Amino acid sequence: MIRAKIPFDGSFQKGNLYRTGNGFHASWKHLQRIGTKENLSRVASANHVDISVVDKASLRIRQAIEFREAAVYSSVLTKPLLLYYSALNLVRGILFALSGDIGGSSHGLKYSSGSSLVDCTATVKKSGTFPKILELQKVTEWDSYSCKDFSLIDFLLLIPELQQEMHLLTDKNSLISIVKVEAFINDDSILTFFNTKLTKEDFEINWKDLFPWFSEECDYHGEYSLKVKQRFRNHEEVIAFCHKKLIRDLYWRDNAFWFDHINRKYSLLLPRLPAYLGGLYILSNISRYEPEYLKSALQPTDLAYAINAFLDNAERCIPLLIIEMLEGPTYYV
Repeated sequence: MIRAKIPFDGSFQKGNLYRTGNGFHASWKHLQRIGTKENLSRVASANHVDISVVDKASLRIRQAIEFREAAVYSSVLTKPLLLYYSALNLVRGILFALSGDIGGSSHGLKYSSGSSLVDCTATVKKSGTFPKILELQKVTEWDSYSCKDFSLIDFLLLIPELQQEMHLLTDKNSLISIVKVEAFINDDSILTFFNTKLTKEDFEINWKDLFPWFSEECDYHGEYSLKVKQRFRNHEEVIAFCHKKLIRDLYWRDNAFWFDHINRKYSLLLPRLPAYLGGLYILSNISRYEPEYLKSALQPTDLAYAINAFLDNAERCIPLLIIEMLEGPTYYV
């Protein structure tokens, strides 16, 4: 007698779900509510932070919203500058409320020009807002990132929302894989990885190096797949596993597709928010000091399409990532 495997259904997402007519608009309105003095006072108190920082936090969030509103009417020549300062002020406002410290007045990054737009770099400094957000997001050994260089391409390769566009900019291997989750009640559950530059042989031979965080928790299952050793007894255990081990989709889905980093020897891995912030930092410096690099991004070119996709996703995703820091995963449909 063959025993049928009983699957868990759904996307395994959890969080606050808001049904709105315009989720993009609603997330920025949500930030206005988060940025009130009363709300930030509650956040600061809950995190044992002196509420004297509330004015600083609230003003920065308000300024961030105004920068974003100005960016709506801007082209790629100036939009990166406005979106960067919008993101920077959102991050600093939240850092004030959660820790009372933004890491000093420095951005925490140092810009260097490159041979082309995508080769321009940012060097992580020992102090400033960027290393502070790495610390707050519990990046493993975040202080070891000091003095490391990231090109614009390096940051963009770390952003899940851009993986369909990266082939337009570079031949480098992507650092993100889509992951399909097939979970079964008290039976083997399977993770299947999708990445166009990941070969079957590379996955089979090197999966423990590519995904070292799964080396003790999974076994090789077959073509691009790993078998999870844990047997899930209920839906909540699947949800907990996905949120702990994988990168969530920022949009509410009916199907169980997630993301994961790919650990390449040359790569330094970052969460979404610092990756977006770093990419915007480089583009804002180009916009401010070397706008001639953006000339080709104003034409109907692959570069223009990819850069505009990055800016559009930054505008959509950064508010969701900021809201998550205070209220957990939040979805708008």
